[in-house]
Amino acid sequence: MAGTLTHSNRYKRTPVKMPVRLLIENVIESKGVIIGMSVNELTAASRHQVKKGDEIVAYINGRDRVTGVVSRTMGNVFAVKMKLPKPKQERLIELLMVELAKRDGLITDSDVVTEKRFAIRRKVSDRESVCILPDKQQYKCSVIDISLTGLGIEIEPVLKIGQIVQVGRMKAKVVRRISNGYGLELVKSEHAYLREDTAKQAQSIVSRKKQAAA
Repeated sequence: MAGTLTHSNRYKRTPVKMPVRLLIENVIESKGVIIGMSVNELTAASRHQVKKGDEIVAYINGRDRVTGVVSRTMGNVFAVKMKLPKPKQERLIELLMVELAKRDGLITDSDVVTEKRFAIRRKVSDRESVCILPDKQQYKCSVIDISLTGLGIEIEPVLKIGQIVQVGRMKAKVVRRISNGYGLELVKSEHAYLREDTAKQAQSIVSRKKQAAA
């Protein structure tokens, strides 16, 4: 998995769940949650309803500031189109990597505090995990690095190129030998959620918020 993300990978929408503080039309402040994000669009749910064309300033995790315009709405869920400079795009990629790595148990909140910034391919300090081979045998492995599309691992048994394995909760394909292990690429089924309709996720989140408020 040496190298950086391709252009097409950068613009996939990734499901996440991150708190966000919103400034709507430079007038109304509202809290919300981001449920999907790429480097040119974010989808959020908020108690305050917005309309298409509204200008939005979003403070992600209370510190990263992005701006954009509402491109579509569905009840309390809306999408914001953004045009960001490259440094800010790279920062959003880092944020997405953090969320995916945390979701799959490859890093913890303490790791994020220790290393404030992530590279496109992020070293994870030999985080121990379990690799399950096609024959269901399990082996300890060390995760060397991780990106939005794959990861690198160190493991004792010899893996075959093209083999599908499971590391933690992620299914991945062995694509290359690297100097100290193997480079794995997340299989399509692992990223199938990237093509799911965000509305389904949004309806679920909004429904839970309404139940909690009732």
